[in-house]
Amino acid sequence: MAQFTSDGLALAYDAFGPTDARKAIVLVHGFSSNRYENWKRMGWYDAIAGKGLRGLAWTAAATAKAPSRTMPQSTTVRTWRGTCST
Repeated sequence: MAQFTSDGLALAYDAFGPTDARKAIVLVHGFSSNRYENWKRMGWYDAIAGKGLRGLAWTAAATAKAPSRTMPQSTTVRTWRGTCST
């Protein structure tokens, strides 16, 4: 499980698809789920990678699969984008 820490919050993520892709998509799961159940198990990782896109899927804080259980107010997608360099 890949993860990074931003403002003291550890976030788990998966990166998939070609690393040299010109476009990327960020997958954010819904309430009471996680990246595996919402995206990977349902075949979205393969479908997105099959289209030549880079994919990033993260497990939100306060879910059972998240390394940290609370998210500071200052954490944003922009912060995550700048920290995650896969």
